[in-house]
Amino acid sequence: MNRPNVLLILADQHQAKCMGLEGHPNVRTPHLDRLASEGIRFRNAIVQNPICTPSRVCWLSGQYCHNHGYYGLSGPRPPGLPNLLGHFRKAGYRTAAIGKIHCPEYWVEDNSDVFHDTNGASIGGRSPEYAKYLEERGLTRKEDHQTLWEFGPAGRQKVDGRPSMVAYEDSQEGWVAREAVRFMRNCREADRPFIMEVSFPKPHQTYAPAREFWDLYPFEDLVLPPNADWDLAGKPPNLRRMAEHWRSGEWTLFEPRTFEAGRLRKLRGYLGNISQVDRAVGDVLAGLREAGLDRDTIVIYSSDHGDFACEHGIMEKAPGIGSDAITRVPMIWRWPERFPAGAVCPELVETVDFAATVPVLCGLDPLETADGQDIAGL
Repeated sequence: MNRPNVLLILADQHQAKCMGLEGHPNVRTPHLDRLASEGIRFRNAIVQNPICTPSRVCWLSGQYCHNHGYYGLSGPRPPGLPNLLGHFRKAGYRTAAIGKIHCPEYWVEDNSDVFHDTNGASIGGRSPEYAKYLEERGLTRKEDHQTLWEFGPAGRQKVDGRPSMVAYEDSQEGWVAREAVRFMRNCREADRPFIMEVSFPKPHQTYAPAREFWDLYPFEDLVLPPNADWDLAGKPPNLRRMAEHWRSGEWTLFEPRTFEAGRLRKLRGYLGNISQVDRAVGDVLAGLREAGLDRDTIVIYSSDHGDFACEHGIMEKAPGIGSDAITRVPMIWRWPERFPAGAVCPELVETVDFAATVPVLCGLDPLETADGQDIAGL
């Protein structure tokens, strides 16, 4: 294999400040911290849109929203819009997209040799393979990334937190990590370079991490953000109204049903979700090393957008979606012996820069339709 592999690992809704290497007082991210110590971390990486699908289309097309035209969730296939998987596929790469893909219909599927949307956020629905996996183990009505089943309709996409009903190994993160490793090993055996998007649904709600990650964060140890109770006078009216809604405590599902208790459950679940993603990243990187592909693979870790994580008393990500907590995301690039280890870059970079940079690093023609900048020089 003469050309490097490309492994893009995306989390969903990971705020940049919520990482151990950023000095967060609670969160534990040992695998991401190690990845950053072996590569370069961009401290000012900004997403092009704070909504899932538009942001993900920016990642893979390299285009700003005003060019690719997507502003809402999912949608029909964009006619004539190239993406990075198809660009690399034409150059002989094997391609895969596994996890929460959440892009327009067939835009990614048709350019993937292996495709699994475990979350069912793409129009085609949940991966049949993962659905079968859950059914065989009697976990279909327990896997709880999208629904806290015990509350019926009220438990769908709520922000209260509790430990998951399923173990890490059976969660989307655990299953996606194993399938990603399987794909990489198959590429190694076939002596083919690959480009793969591995997209973990967490730390996006529900805030129900596996028990082992929930238990990392006892309530008495949690530290709220320093701006959690700031006066919002002067902030936009819609932001103040939303803060008042959250502070009412009416959204809570568990006892005690108070704002103070509910926000601690949300924070505990959010941090536990991040640690669950961190574990999955560690599993994927371990599989990469065991397959002997570590030095031949460019690894990028980032997210599609952030989360308030209890800043300003806001439990979700809206309104105020132009805030730093939402638009700035983690971004780590690692390529052993090619990128500086442990470097921190303060330059402003954008997620559209990904599609403009990796073809150059891999010796391919540039993706001419990308709006981003080649940041290889950074």
